[in-house]
Amino acid sequence: MPRRSGGLRSGTHYKLRIKSRDKGAHNIAKQLQDFKKEDIVMIRTIANCHSGMPNSRFLGKQGKIVGKKGRCYAVSVLDGSKAKIVVAHPVHLQKLGGLAVQISKTNEGVV
Repeated sequence: MPRRSGGLRSGTHYKLRIKSRDKGAHNIAKQLQDFKKEDIVMIRTIANCHSGMPNSRFLGKQGKIVGKKGRCYAVSVLDGSKAKIVVAHPVHLQKLGGLAVQISKTNEGVV
């Protein structure tokens, strides 16, 4: 019986789809975003930008910027109850503000 392949993009058909509105060239402002340490961000994977793409498991998760590694940022994210460090390019990160920041500050011991 043949074995199912299990590469990095397996099971991501709908997670990594590109909407027709988002097709085309990348937004240069998103590539040049700057984040400070302790900023709250959400991981939003852009499928047509392959460099610095985090694993699809972390899609939609929010976390804190821990540091910088080259052009990418290290983000502390909860995976279940365990904190993990995800390295992602700024294209795949979206800064959060308002209510999301207030909620994460109340759960500061968790992240």
